[in-house]
Amino acid sequence: MFGSLVGLLVVGAAFVPGYVYLTVRRRMVPMARTSRPLESAQVVVASLGANALALLTYGTLRLWPWLQGHSPSLAELIRDPKSYATTDDARLMWVCAWAVLVVAAAVTLAWALAHRLWLPDKTVQKFTPVIKDASAWYRAFDAEAPKNSRVLVVCHMADGHIFGGHLAWYNTDTEETDDRDLVLAPPFLVMSPESTDNSASEDGPMADEGRMILSARNILRIDVIYLKQHSGD
Repeated sequence: MFGSLVGLLVVGAAFVPGYVYLTVRRRMVPMARTSRPLESAQVVVASLGANALALLTYGTLRLWPWLQGHSPSLAELIRDPKSYATTDDARLMWVCAWAVLVVAAAVTLAWALAHRLWLPDKTVQKFTPVIKDASAWYRAFDAEAPKNSRVLVVCHMADGHIFGGHLAWYNTDTEETDDRDLVLAPPFLVMSPESTDNSASEDGPMADEGRMILSARNILRIDVIYLKQHSGD
């Protein structure tokens, strides 16, 4: 029973880096919806890569004599994990603590791999494939936005209202369905169909704080304005 529980925990922890990698990539770039098997394969491959790098780093660090005496041996764990880890309570806690550190390192590596932090910007731009399957939102909000600029969005709604604000987040699904949302940040522009005032609304706390969530289902037109940011902003 104990062995089965430990095995499940190890398997679950091994796939955490892949889940982190896939989640971060989805937040950064548009990704077409894939089947469950293909998505699972992506998680497995990313997990294997991150875990391999983490274990390689751990094995390299154990060449330091001091660390050899203060960390578990991978060879012993593979050869006889139960007897090695359960020799005494202190040994078991020591192994668990190092296992948590290795998993945390693998998760950090997966996050760095998703952000392409190990490559210079020019190299990333050169080798990053051109995204052909992308939504108009991604093109206007991200791909075509000038560098070091903020995106101001003005949405004309089906009921005649006009809502505007700085773009805080948007759904990056490549399928341009009505079940998509975008999130605006203050300062907000709020105009009713009868309003003729083009100034930002000062009604309530919405003018100074919070977020505004709009559904694509209710938006007729989106005006996108790029505001250049200065170094002091």
